[in-house]
Amino acid sequence: MWWWFQGSSDRPRSPHADKQGIIAEGSIRSSKTIDFICGFCLWSATYFKGQNFAICGKTFPALNRNVINELKKILNTWGWEWTEHRDPMMGPYLQFGGNKYFLFEFNNIQSKTKIQGITLAGLMIDEAALAGEDFIAMAVSRLSVTGAKYWFNCNPDNPAHYVKREYIDKAIEKGLLHLHFEMRDNLSLTEERIQFYESQYTGVFYKRYILGQWVQAEGLIYDFFNESLHTCDLPEQEDIRGISISVDYGTTNPTVFVACGWNRDKSKIWAIDEYYYSSAEHNGRQKTDAEYCEDMKTFVNNVRRKFGNNIKAIIIDPSAASFKLELKRSDIGLRVVDADNAVLDGIRTVSKHMKKGILKICYPCKNGIKEIYGYLWDKKATDNGEDKPMKDSDHFLDSFRYNIMYIVGSGHVDYSSIKWV
Repeated sequence: MWWWFQGSSDRPRSPHADKQGIIAEGSIRSSKTIDFICGFCLWSATYFKGQNFAICGKTFPALNRNVINELKKILNTWGWEWTEHRDPMMGPYLQFGGNKYFLFEFNNIQSKTKIQGITLAGLMIDEAALAGEDFIAMAVSRLSVTGAKYWFNCNPDNPAHYVKREYIDKAIEKGLLHLHFEMRDNLSLTEERIQFYESQYTGVFYKRYILGQWVQAEGLIYDFFNESLHTCDLPEQEDIRGISISVDYGTTNPTVFVACGWNRDKSKIWAIDEYYYSSAEHNGRQKTDAEYCEDMKTFVNNVRRKFGNNIKAIIIDPSAASFKLELKRSDIGLRVVDADNAVLDGIRTVSKHMKKGILKICYPCKNGIKEIYGYLWDKKATDNGEDKPMKDSDHFLDSFRYNIMYIVGSGHVDYSSIKWV
């Protein structure tokens, strides 16, 4: 892959040597990340010495998991020496092949300001479709060394997305090499494994992650939902080994608590109870934080009475600061933790677990079942390149999403200190 851009004494000159960069997109598990790691390392170490490079990902945990851990294995296999360091100003970096490779995450404004001060000979952005337009623009602007190039890879997203519109669609205009990957390009995957991945996704996520298509999110979000398959009676108390309670807090909008339980190995997860208060249904009367806190105590006691004293935590949207403080000050006796509010990751996680039969909504959660039929993609947002749900019929489902992300883990929020069972 390194010869896509250059030639050398022992390699023929590539027809793409004059390209300014490379962008690869396509389905998951198609080997594009591994190919990129190999290509980026060989290209940079072959043609530069004493230069700075950047390797970027959504978060440091995701970057380490998806790129850096694999990169280290590859370097070890090649017999290349590498070391890890931390610059007091720029942060963590690897050193190998005579160059420094700085690591950046792009989930906050600090990352943009850090990369702003560096001169780069090369740039690799993993999951570029998750990066903000301002971060990408700033990162590319740092490529001021002669021969510098940028390497982007990503899974498909909305067809109006910035990366699709400005880089893929303008690849020829910008002098980029555009590569499309499909799952069957990964020769290490068996047919059985391909079928496994195909079973993990539905709707727009299937089209994007499995088929590798840049398609618009539209219509029902949980378009596969079937009450006969995805709802059930309450489980037996002895089947539940842990419970968590999530909160979607509203003032003019409804406030919803959702209790979810799971079995020993989390092969079964149930939404077992709900609390739903809408001021619109009570002559506009809004409750105070103290009143909601009392309602939470009652809800917790009811859950304990029905399912046992194994509630692990209350998960709440970080923006509900006043109610979170009220809960922490109360004598409720449960740990209060911030929810992971990554909307698309949450929707995808709920979809995957529900489609696999792991996740079901029990009949007492009447508002939850009702909301699913009205939970829609926001067409105005998708037309502008952003995927998000309509802010309607989403109160139970937002709370539900927080709970499932807590139970199965997402990588965005550290719940490692919570004792599950």
